[in-house]
Amino acid sequence: MNPVKVAGACLIALVLGGCASQNMSSTAWPAARTVDAGTLEATQVGAGEHVAQMTLGDNGTRLYVTGNADNTLTVINTQTHQVERTIDGGTFETGLGGCPDNFCKGRGAAGVAITPGGHTALVSSMRPDAVSRIDLATGQITANADVARFPRDIAISSDGQRAYIMNSVANSVSALDVKTMTPVGEPIALIGGDARYLPFGRYIGMWLSPNDRKLFVYNAKRDTIDRFDTKTLEQDQADEVRYRFQTLVASPSRSRVAIADKNGVSIVDGNTLELQKRLSYCGYGPRDYPTMALSRGGRYLAFHTSRSANTWVIDTQSGEAVRRYPAKDFVMGLLFSPNDATLYALNGDDTVSFFDTATTQALEDDRRSTAPRFCTPFKTMSVTEEKQAR
Repeated sequence: MNPVKVAGACLIALVLGGCASQNMSSTAWPAARTVDAGTLEATQVGAGEHVAQMTLGDNGTRLYVTGNADNTLTVINTQTHQVERTIDGGTFETGLGGCPDNFCKGRGAAGVAITPGGHTALVSSMRPDAVSRIDLATGQITANADVARFPRDIAISSDGQRAYIMNSVANSVSALDVKTMTPVGEPIALIGGDARYLPFGRYIGMWLSPNDRKLFVYNAKRDTIDRFDTKTLEQDQADEVRYRFQTLVASPSRSRVAIADKNGVSIVDGNTLELQKRLSYCGYGPRDYPTMALSRGGRYLAFHTSRSANTWVIDTQSGEAVRRYPAKDFVMGLLFSPNDATLYALNGDDTVSFFDTATTQALEDDRRSTAPRFCTPFKTMSVTEEKQAR
């Protein structure tokens, strides 16, 4: 394996020094129609027990939600807002063994990804330490592939032939041939050893570059973003995350990635990690980790923390909140539809909320107290400047 390089400034955005690119161009949304909170809360669909993750198919007509406690994959029609099918992964042979739930045990449906064309789903941990392939036309599990301890997030290549799975407890990445469901080489162990003593439910960060040539993985043991060449499966670089990583999310095209830390959010290029925009909190940031989603072009950032009764949409060009939606319980996940017309929220009470982005709750009501406040005018701040802004 080649020596791993540790990146310097202008990558990962958090080694800050005034080198941010300002090439983020995306058409601004039209002004929203203000409606009352009751109207916005009306569109909700039940999905699984102890929901874990959601994703959309290619054309956005189906939403797929994993239920960890009941080991299921729920298929929701996004046009009718109805559950079309619940695919049952079955029960486990052994009990919880003192754990309060499946997540603690390191099992139960967790991550989900859909192949291009929308015919096949890959679901992690429906079988212990394995990935299951599901035929979405029949709802049947057609194959299982053993990987490593407690697989969660899954990334699939643009041609649908290769899948990458983050094994959260083993702290490794497995590569799979989707057609044969056989491993491609041995699991790639991240530097720092396994993560058995880290929280099982911690945020996992992983994405493929838009050209599929690089795989980026957050390594919680070292607080770095590790890069791998997908052709050789060798690590070639590690980028330090400063200010303590919280979570990350890629835009649907994977061209932009939002990385949250305790001092703000960085929008970086999904191919190179070059900083596109830095959103630094004015004052103290949220005490808990945010749940986020990026719009299709990466201009708009959906943002929620458990201490807020709202989910906000931030225009990253101005740092201003442009949409506000009521949050039901803790929001586990956020996702924009392919055309940005709908924002989906995966809620802690095992429901999915559908929000029309042409509408908003009034922004003035409690915006000052609960909306995330980012410093303006925007610029890349040095470490000293960020401390002064606080």
